[in-house]
Order: sequence, then C-alpha cells, then structure tokens
Amino acid sequence: MRKIHGVVACLLFILSGAWAQTTTRVEPPSIVSGRVTDYKGHPVAGIDVQLVQSLYLGGLKEEFVGGYDTSDDLGNFRIIAVKPGRYYAEASPRNESQALLEALGVTPAPDYDSPELNVSTYYPNATSVREATLLEVTRGSEVRGIDIRLRSSPGYLVRGKVVLPNPEGTVTHGLELVPSKDTAPGEIRASLVNANDGTFTFRGVFPGTYELHPIRDRNSRGDSRKFDGRTSVVVKAADIDGVVLTLSPTSQITGRVLIEGGKLPKSKKPPELWVRLFNPPDELSGGEIHDDGTFRIEDVGIASFKVVLTLGVRAYIKSIEFSGRDISKIPLEIGPGTSGVLDIRLSPHPAELSVSVHRPSGEPVQDASVLVWSRSGLIHILERAGLNIGGGTGPDGKVRLTNIPPGEVYAVAWEQEDWQLFQNPAFLAAFENQATLVNLGENAHKSIDVKIISHEQMLAEATKMR
Repeated sequence: MRKIHGVVACLLFILSGAWAQTTTRVEPPSIVSGRVTDYKGHPVAGIDVQLVQSLYLGGLKEEFVGGYDTSDDLGNFRIIAVKPGRYYAEASPRNESQALLEALGVTPAPDYDSPELNVSTYYPNATSVREATLLEVTRGSEVRGIDIRLRSSPGYLVRGKVVLPNPEGTVTHGLELVPSKDTAPGEIRASLVNANDGTFTFRGVFPGTYELHPIRDRNSRGDSRKFDGRTSVVVKAADIDGVVLTLSPTSQITGRVLIEGGKLPKSKKPPELWVRLFNPPDELSGGEIHDDGTFRIEDVGIASFKVVLTLGVRAYIKSIEFSGRDISKIPLEIGPGTSGVLDIRLSPHPAELSVSVHRPSGEPVQDASVLVWSRSGLIHILERAGLNIGGGTGPDGKVRLTNIPPGEVYAVAWEQEDWQLFQNPAFLAAFENQATLVNLGENAHKSIDVKIISHEQMLAEATKMR
C-alpha cells in the first residue's frame, strides 16, 4: 500500500514545473464504497483499499493515494471525504512487508503454505492500472458498487546477504524489493537484515523483475542512512538463494547558492532557507543554507535527484553546476562513491504575465484556473515561498502571474481545476496547439489573452490516458 508523504503534498505544485493562479474552494465531500472478495469469491476482512491517482513530479510519473479504508468482516469498505478527480481503486492484502515499511518492526510471518496468494488488485479484477477501470468522482457524489475480486499468484522466497565495505561492520537496515513498472502484480516486499550475519529473507515474492535496496526515507536513522546500494533481482517460478547486495558509503554534497547582484535573505530560527534533493516519492536529503550561501547535505543515497530551493525571494534558477558540469536541464545523478560541489546561481529578474480570459462572446471568465508551463520543461525548481502564488481570475477575467523563469512558455485557462491532469506532460502537450505561446526575457512583463478549455474537452482528453 502506498502512502502520501507530507513533503510530497507540499511539493506537488512546485515540481510540476508550472505556474498557476487558482481559486481555493471548499468542495463537498464525496464517497466511494464497495466490497472485497478473494479469488474464490469469499469476502475478505482487513484488506486496505485505496484510491490511487497517477501524478507527475518533475516529469516522472508517480502514484499517490487520495483516500483509503480497510474492509470489514463482510468485505465491505467505505472511503469518505474523497476529493473530485479520477482514481483507480486498489485492494492490497496486508502482510509482514507492509508492517516493516510502516515501522521497520518484526511481525509474525503470514501463511505462505498456500500455492496461491491474494495479490494487490485494481478494480474490478486487474493487476495493473493498464487493465483497471478508472473511476470518476464528482463533487458531492457517492460512487457505489466498487466490488474488487482479488487476483492470486504463487509467491516465492528470496534469500541473500548484505555485504558492507567494512567486514567487521554490522547491518541495521531494512531492505525492500521494488517491482519494475512492467511487473504485475507489482507489490513491494520488505525484510529486516540479520545483524549477526547480514542475511535476509523475503517471503511471498511474485514472479517479476525487482530492484533490491535499503529502505531509506525521512524517518530512517543511524547506520541505515550511512550506506546504500542497488541490485536487480529476477524472480521466476522458483525460490532464489544467494542474492548479494553490496553497500557503499552514502555521499556528502557541499555547495553554494549565489544570487546575481544581491544577497540572500538572512536565515531565521527555525531555518527557512534550504536546498533539498527530491527523489519521488520521498524527499531524502536536505541542508540549511547559511548566511554566506553555503550548504552541506549529508547521507545522500544512490538516485536521480531534483534540486528544490526554499528561499522566499523574487528570483529564478539561472544555472546549476555539479563539480563544474552543467546540470541545469538534467537530474543530479548520485552513484556509489559520488562526491562533488553543487553551485546554484540565481537571477533576481524573473518574468511576469498579465493574463486575460474571455469567452468567445467577449464575456470575462471569473475563477478560471490559469496555467503556465515551460516549453522546454524544468528539472530544478525554486520554491517561491511567500510570493504571489494564490488566487484565480477575478470578475474582470484577469490574473497576474509572477516569478516565471524566462524562455518560451505556454499559457492557457481551464474551466475546471484538476491537478492530476495539470501535472501530466502528455495531457498538457495535447493542448499546446490551443495554448498561447509567449517568449519571455528577464524582467519581462507581458499582457496576453488566453483561450479557456472546457470541462468537456478536458474529460475527452483524459479518457485517452492511462
């Protein structure tokens, strides 16, 4: 079962690479209800049912949860306070891996004697979203009859050992097997490592391709953040023995943030100036920016990262270099033993747009969601804390957008706000021919008229996407 982490919710807007002015509205609660049965048709209690949305962070597709409930002794579930949107309903049998992922504690092993195990299943009876039925939840509605019949699959054992750089070292990690995008059913499995000899055992692993690595998240402590490693595991129709995961020390990244022709704001207590390395769905590493612009980020694991700055200044990221190499348009790649200096240069001269939205009749449109996104796409983002990122078109159909990096950008207005779709690059690309393309320079302030996309047009395009 997936969980939204707090930082993800905060950064969804930032990492989309778009600038929007929207109206905050109180939405009436919606409800999704149904029943879970096993592959034999019997009701199943204690199954976690969640509503999953596919969102895009920095151009990467990730899945997040929009509500959940646990089935009762009759297999029934009822998910309340659901926000309007498009969801897949996923039923996930609880297992020792889920408990480990939540608390890294030891729980009794489930019964794996059966040749067939219940697996995570999407409504109505699919092991992947490609085969699932998409649910449309509207404002104040109750979607009933979402009956999910769990699929089954044989589960196998994966055994192995963790190897540390220091042969006398001890391992305190939890490990996880993460399925590839093409593995169905795609369920994460977790295991503790025996601190005495470094061995591990995964139970109930379904056939497919997995990446094995330590569990590293914002709650990790001590040695679990000091080492990292990756290896591929392919499970076929048999148990696997002898898997070796070699760990190496995590990296330390130092750097400096400079703003052209000016100084960074003074740091406060608690610190409000940060450089964060973001690897969806978790923010794994971050460092405070000191008054001289320097920072240090400890225990950086192996991953591709987006750089996110929190400064609260009028600026945009002009360039980012890692050890003298320009990475402004590519992720920051950290591998085993990687070290280097991250230099971030800001410009205090972002662009602005004054946007007008009218219907074909000439009538101004109030409360329209105006979205601006870069034609070339953005990787690393400056979080514009405390600046003008609220509101929507007023009674005159106008809104002012600030802190836009210069370059070619698209602008369009939407009749209905839908962040799930706004973060999908394919969805935005489908409307580029109807958007207004404008080229902005530093300190530019331009006024444009944009077209409004109807709710019906949005739905028609959304039905094409999985």
